Amino acid sequence: MFIPPRDRQGLWRLALAGLLVLCGLGVIFGVQPLLSNSFNFWIWLPGVALIAWGVAVFNQAKRYLTRTGDEVLDSDARPHVWYLRSFSDEHEFEAEERALVNILEEAGPLIPIGRPGEPLPPLGFARIYYPDDNWQTEILEHLSNNTRAVVMRAGNSPGFGWEIKTCREVLTPDQLIILVPKVREDYESFKLLALELGGMELPPWDFEDKNNHAFLKFVGLITFREDWSPRAVRFSRMPLDHDDDARLRYALQASGAPSASN
Repeated sequence: MFIPPRDRQGLWRLALAGLLVLCGLGVIFGVQPLLSNSFNFWIWLPGVALIAWGVAVFNQAKRYLTRTGDEVLDSDARPHVWYLRSFSDEHEFEAEERALVNILEEAGPLIPIGRPGEPLPPLGFARIYYPDDNWQTEILEHLSNNTRAVVMRAGNSPGFGWEIKTCREVLTPDQLIILVPKVREDYESFKLLALELGGMELPPWDFEDKNNHAFLKFVGLITFREDWSPRAVRFSRMPLDHDDDARLRYALQASGAPSASN
């Protein structure tokens, strides 16, 4: 059976991770009792180090084994949900992905665009990568065909200008969802870009999280009516006893955003 080279890299790292963890446990629970009847830091230290090394190799193996965005698009015929955000937010992106995927993949396969030049995708969604010299043409083609929704994380990156303009031109209003970040300055910069380049007048800032229980890095979301007038849902007004997934689901339903149920 043919195994692609990247999968082979992931599988042997997976085996190595298991071996390292087993060796670490062997040192802690096998060697320690033989050499000392009481806790000995210097015996435990190499065991803990081996386990930590094994966990790091395991996470790297998962990155090798993550499906590519092209594989997901080929295997899932449902209309796609695209996730657009600034690459400068990548360091905090993975935590957001885990909650978003639980909800938005009910509507269709959720595909972010990968950072150009990164050797391996971060943990989380399968990403799709575009060549530097043709990325706008290919993104435009994908957005124009078989798209269920586009989720855009508002940010202050000037590079968002083209994405905002393109979404305004090729999407229907009910296909666009904007996630509002906690940082007001980022939202205000994005709001200005949306007006200048996309002709979309977003609501004024009214997303203060007075109870400090906002969903992850976001304080709300914005969807659009048929005439492109915005609808804002503020996470700070969600029930306090909702967990992250339930509160995002509640907000999407309240806003009329695409979901598995509609």
